[in-house]
Amino acid sequence: MSIPIHNLYDFIHQTTKSIFALFYFYPFGEKDPKNILFDEKYINSIHESNLIANKIYSNISDFDCTYKGALQPVLFCHDQEPLHFNYYEDLSQYAEMYRNNLFRFYPYQDFNLRAIYPHSMQKYWILLHSEKNSVNLEQYVQTGRFIDAYYWSHALLSLDWYRFAEHDQSLQFTQNTKEFLVYCRDTTGSRQYRQTFLGMLSASSLTEHCQIGSFNYNATSSHSAEYDSFDISNTDFSVILETIFDERIHLTEKTCRALATGQPFFLAAGPNSLQLLKDYGFKTFDPWIDESYDKETDPEKRLQKIVQSMENYLQSKHIDKKTVLQECRRIALYNQNHFFSSDFFDQIVNELKDNVTFAYNKIQKDMFDVDRFYTNLEYKGSPKITPAWKAKRYSEDLKFFAYLKKGGTLENYVPPNLD
Repeated sequence: MSIPIHNLYDFIHQTTKSIFALFYFYPFGEKDPKNILFDEKYINSIHESNLIANKIYSNISDFDCTYKGALQPVLFCHDQEPLHFNYYEDLSQYAEMYRNNLFRFYPYQDFNLRAIYPHSMQKYWILLHSEKNSVNLEQYVQTGRFIDAYYWSHALLSLDWYRFAEHDQSLQFTQNTKEFLVYCRDTTGSRQYRQTFLGMLSASSLTEHCQIGSFNYNATSSHSAEYDSFDISNTDFSVILETIFDERIHLTEKTCRALATGQPFFLAAGPNSLQLLKDYGFKTFDPWIDESYDKETDPEKRLQKIVQSMENYLQSKHIDKKTVLQECRRIALYNQNHFFSSDFFDQIVNELKDNVTFAYNKIQKDMFDVDRFYTNLEYKGSPKITPAWKAKRYSEDLKFFAYLKKGGTLENYVPPNLD
């Protein structure tokens, strides 16, 4: 996916005071372990947490970035795609990446995503995600190896991607021949529900009122970072088919595109997604549009209610339909103004900072996994302590962890050579 996201992670690193070693998926939108990137620039930055390694290894002139990061708190950014706990349970898929080096570390069954970096001596990793009401998130938390932190990543991305929509004079709503704009590029995986939805449209004779896909092009993944003003200006409503349609809420750029361009919408997403938008200060379209579908927990019934709500709009008398559309556009314009407001930007950035800080405060007093450090040393598959500088590093590790095992604190630790 050739979509610009690099700056987001630089922003996260700066916003969280450069405390963490950051992991994220690259190319963006990928999910395989081989696509998890550990960027050295997030290790080499100067901050107190990086100085932990400098303090412990103060008498070692050279050690590589991989091991330097082993002492640094970790922020794993799983914010672009929905969480998928079971996908990462099979540790063998990591072994090929490391040419079996992974299994020279004690093969903990709760590694999951942590298998990408078995050197880490952190007891917990912070899992930065963008979904709510998630069974997958609970599975990560229940391992005792992850602390979660939520933020709305796609809102920050969309403020960048759709920034020109605030000033775009071509977003002029006209007398439309199609009432509903339905982007439906992919119907595989978590998006299979879209095929069911298209069947419901056809069965209800709604298809002739829908523009399925763009008027102008065949969409690819790169179009996620774009909007088409002609598509938007020539339809009444966007019917947003979100990435997932189960019990979870994971709102992406699909929702943000309608907010940024000022188009009214129906939202096919997890239950209470409209309520989440209200929590962020947006308005939805009740009572002009029946939004009872947002409370429906059964996925198929929720789709049926969305279709029924679309039919209700079509069946309105002409004068009533015109009033409904005018009122919905008035609400959509409010949403556009709010989307580009400093209040909304501050809200989502503060949410990021506050939730990551809260998670970090939970782990800060119990940061290092002392017991597993010793277990790994005793494991017959542990890496050999070579060359000389690495042997020196392990010697310093032993001194540091022996100190922690006796109840010492990081703040009070003084390397033996400085004593």
